[in-house]
Amino acid sequence: MTRRVRLFLQATAIAMAGAAVYSLSLRGDWVWDDAPEITGNPMLGDAHGLWRIWFAPASPDYFPLKSTVQWMEWHLWGPSPAGYHLVSLGLHVIAALLVWRLLARLKAGFAWWGGILFAVHPLAVESVAWTAEMKNPLSLVFLLLSLRAWLDGEDATGSDGRPRPRTGLSVACFLAAMLCKTTVVMLPVVLLLFTWWRRRRLVMRDLVRVSPFLAVSLALGSVTLWFQQQRAIGGMDLLQGGPATRFAAAGRAAAFYLGKCALPFNLAPIYPRWDLSSPTWSDFLPWVGFAAAGAWFWIRRDSWGRHALLGFGWFFLNLVPVMGFAPMAYVRISWVADHLAYLPLVGLVGLAAAGLGELRGRMRLQAGALAVLAVAGLGWESARYALIFRNEESLWTYTLARNPESWTAQNDLGRVLLLQSRVSEARSHFERALEINPDDAEAHLNLGLAFERLDQRPRAIGEYRLSLKLKPSIPEAHYCLGNALIAEGRLPEAIGELGRALQLRPDYGAAKENLASARNNYGVGLAGAGRWEEAAVQYGEALRLKPVNPEAQFNLGNSLAQAGRVGEAIGHFEESLRIRPDSLETRMNLASALAQAGRAAEAVDQYERILRAAPQTPEAHNNLGILFAESGRLAEARAHFAEAVRLKPGYEEARKNLARAAALEDNRK
Repeated sequence: MTRRVRLFLQATAIAMAGAAVYSLSLRGDWVWDDAPEITGNPMLGDAHGLWRIWFAPASPDYFPLKSTVQWMEWHLWGPSPAGYHLVSLGLHVIAALLVWRLLARLKAGFAWWGGILFAVHPLAVESVAWTAEMKNPLSLVFLLLSLRAWLDGEDATGSDGRPRPRTGLSVACFLAAMLCKTTVVMLPVVLLLFTWWRRRRLVMRDLVRVSPFLAVSLALGSVTLWFQQQRAIGGMDLLQGGPATRFAAAGRAAAFYLGKCALPFNLAPIYPRWDLSSPTWSDFLPWVGFAAAGAWFWIRRDSWGRHALLGFGWFFLNLVPVMGFAPMAYVRISWVADHLAYLPLVGLVGLAAAGLGELRGRMRLQAGALAVLAVAGLGWESARYALIFRNEESLWTYTLARNPESWTAQNDLGRVLLLQSRVSEARSHFERALEINPDDAEAHLNLGLAFERLDQRPRAIGEYRLSLKLKPSIPEAHYCLGNALIAEGRLPEAIGELGRALQLRPDYGAAKENLASARNNYGVGLAGAGRWEEAAVQYGEALRLKPVNPEAQFNLGNSLAQAGRVGEAIGHFEESLRIRPDSLETRMNLASALAQAGRAAEAVDQYERILRAAPQTPEAHNNLGILFAESGRLAEARAHFAEAVRLKPGYEEARKNLARAAALEDNRK
């Protein structure tokens, strides 16, 4: 078998292994924050969205290259999740292939098996089956390409025998990786580790070579910290504690990830959050173990210890950004998460491949059996776990079975049940979430929605207010409170809440629609009290929010006419008629306003149009008769008055007008 054929078959095996594990999950729905990030993201469907993604982002993180890929996906297959799942799987397979080639480049003994192991490892499931985490395989692909370019530069030499580094290409790929997800920020240190591993020493030139990478890391790392503080966290208490708590949490997190990489079973989307508010000496034991292992590796650095330092170094260095030292919104939910170990996993996979390669050199049969069993067992576990992500109900039900104290899972399962109209069940989950975490603003909002569905509006209003007390920046809470206040008839308060919802989210279409309606209805109440000018202001605001609004145009015309501003009223009646030309009431009021403005001929035309459409309208006959009488057309006026009386015998005004017209006609004779 030629080398090219062997490489093709190995690559095919890696791709097929990944496809086999995730084939059933490709039909999965949106889960967790997929919906707000994709289907609820207005930038993805906007033709100018790319500009906003790069230069005016509204997201809690600045990962514009990742968002650009999602923008392209949206324009390819819209809101259908299947295409997004396929892209995530494709990126993961590409990453696994690059892991294989990296290990082969480093002369790891069983590199191909390492690629398959990464492709089927259960710790990768969250990054592949959860569409919002597509940024993990995407960033890893660029990171591995950057590392490959660096290594190529290390090996390239010119005619003079001196190195010809390819730093520019490597930095460009690293920049792309950082623009996908900044957890790859530790690459400059990883590159120094690789350089030491290959040469067993570092010189000043090596530090100079990594300086462009360091500049990218510092710049985009600072941007990410700003976005986390200002957008994702926004003043929220992350419960990270002081330096001792963070140090203890980091050690326990590293030990947790190390254990899950080695034995990836009993995985969960959200793990219980350890209480480290008062850490004890035992909470720092992982650091003692790591220090001892590191010292042992260093002592044996002239042999196998050097390789262990490279593999474990990759693992620990790439964990640093997600160990809890830096503020990160996710740590409020849990100190650890599978998707945060996706990049560090590569280092341990490399060690496993190298170790199995050494074993194969001594015990070929046993090594082969171990390799097959490991891939089969891990692949089976990954396929089973990936199915958990097929929809939100299965995801959160599974999570609560393993972590019933997860207030996030309680709240999110309640939200799913509420959408299914299982309101009582949803309410119990929201209440349980608030028992665990009384400061969860989203759970208060969702409990309010459940109370509204149960016709307990006063309790709903109370929950909305609690939600806003905890987090005033939730536009949905202002919107829901505004709607509840409308139902209670408290329009001025409702207008204030809906207005705040729009301030927080200017593209909030439902809030804009309901605010326009509320202002219009408030204007109706003011007009009923004879406060015409104030009513006109409300109608004007309604029209600013919703210009195509025939009802508000009509009401504004009435208020202006009542306030003596007849000329302005005419324009609004005409605009209302343009939108709703079959409204006889609007045409009647327009005709009346035209008559008041001295535009009798136009008024006559409007009344005649009314009578052609509805001949049995006594008011139109009466008003047209008045105009005819004023212009001296007494016979026609008398006929219209008579018709008005015939149609409405109790119509006293028309009866009196008929008598006057008859008298005037007799006098003329």
